[in-house]
Amino acid sequence: MVAVGEDGEPVRTGHRTSEGDQPGQVQVRWVGPWGSGARYQEQEQLQRCQAVLRNWGFEAVEVRGPGGRRYLEVEAARRAPL
Repeated sequence: MVAVGEDGEPVRTGHRTSEGDQPGQVQVRWVGPWGSGARYQEQEQLQRCQAVLRNWGFEAVEVRGPGGRRYLEVEAARRAPL
């Protein structure tokens, strides 16, 4: 989780989660304060997060959004019927 200031902008670098576009989906972004260089850490940090989430049984897909910024779309893994 990322600490944010009164203006809602991040005050340190880290993961930020928000509701996804679909029910049951979450978006995970790597963000930081303006000028922190978080954008250059984005791919590596999201790949690390993606690996952990997959190990925990979630589906996590990397997506490129507006301006080429990456984020993960995460949801519970679909299980085959018994």
